[in-house]
Amino acid sequence: MAGSPPSAADFYKGRTVKMVIGFDSGNTVDTWARIIAPYLAKRLGATVVISNQGGGGGLVARNELSRTVKPDGLTIMMDPSGALMPPWLLNAEGVAYDITKFEYLGGLRDSEPGIAVSAKSPYTSVEKLQKAGKQIRFAVSGVSSLISIHALNAIEVLNLNAMVGAGYKNSAAYLLAMTQAEADAICSPLESVKRWEREGQAKVLLLTALERDKQFPDVPCFPEVAKLSDSAMSLLKALPANGKIVFAPPGTPKERVEFLKDSLTAVLAEKALQDDIIKMTKYWPGTISGDEMQKSVAGSGHAKDANIAYYKSLMSKYVK
Repeated sequence: MAGSPPSAADFYKGRTVKMVIGFDSGNTVDTWARIIAPYLAKRLGATVVISNQGGGGGLVARNELSRTVKPDGLTIMMDPSGALMPPWLLNAEGVAYDITKFEYLGGLRDSEPGIAVSAKSPYTSVEKLQKAGKQIRFAVSGVSSLISIHALNAIEVLNLNAMVGAGYKNSAAYLLAMTQAEADAICSPLESVKRWEREGQAKVLLLTALERDKQFPDVPCFPEVAKLSDSAMSLLKALPANGKIVFAPPGTPKERVEFLKDSLTAVLAEKALQDDIIKMTKYWPGTISGDEMQKSVAGSGHAKDANIAYYKSLMSKYVK
């Protein structure tokens, strides 16, 4: 009689797991992955190596993971949800992956984006932004990024006389654009803009979310400064959770997915790892479970058609 198949734990012992990063080394997600890798390796009884595969803002690596990587549980990917989700949700050119097909293992939560202006700006409140005597210029990276989507939402929901200028490579670049008066406002993860506020470079006006952030409870959110329509509320709820997400290719054996999910959850609960993350970010961002991410992705997928129509209309109005 044939023996019982090896358990998932037995399968990983002594193996090498490749964690793909769709960006060059030095990116924030790459740094976080390199902190997590040795902890995950110890938990799996395996070797975890980081594989940087830059190209198209992670698009090349995602397409490969979806179409050509063997789904045996030995290749996983860590990716910002803000880079992973919007290109698929908006049918961006070159996207050959489906976010609803990946197997989500969990990850680290990012704060939602915040709207900030220069510390020297005359726009010291949302109300003053709304009453600005000129067109407000927002600096963002790409038009199909999650950050850009949040900026477009803010312009629409707050009824601002504003435009979005894309092409800034990273948050430091659009902070510089704002401090040099090339842009009037920026939209960036709240922990970033709060840090700039502490450093005297920015003033944070709003969190582009439906609830305040527990880490930064002094920052107001959308419902506190604007009346949201039912359609706007639904679309905001459908936006994917913001974080650095770990996932496996479609078709990865279920028992290996569950083992990886449990292992990552245990690793992210370790105080030593949390301390290592805090050394870099100055705070613990919290976690997103694989199940939570799967639910978020499913909701985004159901709202895909509505999202495409809505955001294409916003882009035609506000992107310059």
